[in-house]
Amino acid sequence: MPYPEDYKPKNSVVGDLSTYMTHRPNKLPPRNVEPSHLTQPTSFTQQKVTYEKTPLFFPHHYETLFLAGYIVLLPYFAGLAFLFFYVFHGSMKLFSYHHNSFIWTWAIGYEMLASLTLLMLLKSALSFQKPTP
Repeated sequence: MPYPEDYKPKNSVVGDLSTYMTHRPNKLPPRNVEPSHLTQPTSFTQQKVTYEKTPLFFPHHYETLFLAGYIVLLPYFAGLAFLFFYVFHGSMKLFSYHHNSFIWTWAIGYEMLASLTLLMLLKSALSFQKPTP
């Protein structure tokens, strides 16, 4: 053994030279992985869309369930807020008397959120910068 008996290596994989030579980690990247500067998108439309980059909460393995909930609930709540504050001027009496349609409230909120999403998409497309080589 090339080390004194009271020496304990910091890494358990490297015990002596023969163990190091047979079990050394591969320092080179795998051949099928391209360098990061080649895999970066060169245009806005080539970007990959992932749930991690969205401003909404998507727990792992429940993405579809939460997406369906967001599609139903977010437009409805946006429509409720628009109707309550803009149409009925914050009057609970008028709001409770005239408000009774789920689908109309949802449609109003959907149109509001769709227009905001399109504006955000346009802003992202205009502010996209190509990676410098």
